[in-house]
Amino acid sequence: MIAQYMKRVLIITGALLAGLFCSCHKVSLDEVEIPQGNTSGVTLSLSQEGVFTKAQDLVDVNDFYVKIFLGDELYKSYAKYSQVPSTIEMAPGTYRIEAGTQGQSKAAFSQPVFYGETEVTIAPGVIAPVSLVCKLINVKVTLKYTQEFSEAVKDNFEIAVSNGIDANLVFLKSHIDNNISGYFTVAPSLTITLQAYRKDNGEEITHTVVIDEVKARDHIVITFDVEDIDNTGNVEFGEGSIVVDYQVNPKEETIIIPGEDENGGSGSEGEGEGEEPGDGPGGSDDAAPVITGTGLESPLYLTAAQANANPVVDISFSTLNGKTIKDVWVKIDSPTLTEEFLSEMDLGASEFSIVNFSSDDAGQTRKEFLTTLGLIDPEKPIAGQTQATFSIGGLMKMLIMIATPGDQHKFIITVTDSEDVSSTATCTIVKAE
Repeated sequence: MIAQYMKRVLIITGALLAGLFCSCHKVSLDEVEIPQGNTSGVTLSLSQEGVFTKAQDLVDVNDFYVKIFLGDELYKSYAKYSQVPSTIEMAPGTYRIEAGTQGQSKAAFSQPVFYGETEVTIAPGVIAPVSLVCKLINVKVTLKYTQEFSEAVKDNFEIAVSNGIDANLVFLKSHIDNNISGYFTVAPSLTITLQAYRKDNGEEITHTVVIDEVKARDHIVITFDVEDIDNTGNVEFGEGSIVVDYQVNPKEETIIIPGEDENGGSGSEGEGEGEEPGDGPGGSDDAAPVITGTGLESPLYLTAAQANANPVVDISFSTLNGKTIKDVWVKIDSPTLTEEFLSEMDLGASEFSIVNFSSDDAGQTRKEFLTTLGLIDPEKPIAGQTQATFSIGGLMKMLIMIATPGDQHKFIITVTDSEDVSSTATCTIVKAE
């Protein structure tokens, strides 16, 4: 009986999930009271501040979601602004209205995130016009390289960009050649790591730098260059190469990577001259997938109120050296979500894949259950990708509701890449006292 009840709770929780994970911009409300007899409510005008120049980065305001909250409770919601009626009838009271782009990933290529919110007080018999402006709330990163860099470095180079908390992307040559930008949730800094191999001797070039004081709407454009490759082998992050889109803040950085050492090498220890990446034990092809996210470095403490607000708990993973994701397994180690409890639910077990589903009833039921919760999206398959995100926030409301304060609930994530190299990380959730 309890398990069946919790199924319904989980399904309802998944249906109510909303993606809000960044700081927001609060706009002022221009209220003009228009008497409308006994009807009260608002007319909503939604707009976007800033237009990107690249076609793949364009967003349509008509596709923005709209949510209306009365206190902490969701009052009304619309999947798209195009579905909002000309007049939204609302009972008298004070409301918070928010809108933004759908599917707000913490790190994604060509997916700028816009968000806006405002408050409005509705008087009896009054229709209040509301103008809500959505602004970019994440950071845009564009990478470039010079002809000299291309001539000196092999094409299989990779550039990993991370905000150090919950957002990671790996840029390949194809991303740069197609002028594809990455968008990241805001954190105090960005870490950029280059991994490349020289064409002349196969030596590895690796370097990591940190860009500090990163803010929402920054556009960081970094150009990779090579200076005096015959003598020093210096590889340079471009000098103040910034492109500013409308309403995006410029961010200038000049970073130079050290060149060769006295022995003429700039690669990793253990790699001989002329070796290809991946030769021998511990070669670059053995690089394991990278797993980052909420609750990995230290336990995430959630109160009942926070759980009811549908917190975003995302685990992101990415592969290196051009490899792709083959499989992702989740093991739940919890005194509340026990093997017996989960076996009676549509998950079927406490350990399962979120990528590969058997064709039998159990496999398809688990897939449908994870989809209903919003943990996976069948339209965005994980297998074959170089980056993906697994969201477990849909489980939090149910978990915290029935958990004992202080108990640790572990979600053990194992990611395997196309070369069967695996990484494991544990997300720990604790119900706060």
